[in-house]
Amino acid sequence: MIEQINLNQLAQPVLKGKTRLAGINLTQQRMTDVLQAVVALSLQPKGYAAKDLSQKMQQIGWEDYSPRMAAYDLKKLRAKEFVTKASARKYKNTPMGIQNITALLALTQQQIPHTLAIIKNSKSLDAKELSQLEQHHFNINKEIAALNTIYGIQSKAA
Repeated sequence: MIEQINLNQLAQPVLKGKTRLAGINLTQQRMTDVLQAVVALSLQPKGYAAKDLSQKMQQIGWEDYSPRMAAYDLKKLRAKEFVTKASARKYKNTPMGIQNITALLALTQQQIPHTLAIIKNSKSLDAKELSQLEQHHFNINKEIAALNTIYGIQSKAA
């Protein structure tokens, strides 16, 4: 059974041993890129080291991302149980972790931006002109507007 992600807890600081670590903030580009790099590195059968993560981050444009920064980010991911130690210096993704990471990336990188773009443009579009996917996003917008009405919330998106 897959443990559900609680986005509020994801961003909360956590204790790992005696060390207080920052949460995982998906609004920071660095953390999103770290998650993408960790997914790419998950294909290594013997695991990956902090050095491997720093090299991957450098390949995608973070020139000054050091192994020390990678170790810190991996420690945060371990605290959230997305990553576990494979050996003294190697890490591997947990099954729950890889599923949650890919779900988070899909939401933050694809689904939410696409939904927001459709919501922004939906007033000028006829629902019949939308693709099937866009129609679902359009329906989400209508449901958000209905909920806002019930709660008495005025929203520019509605």
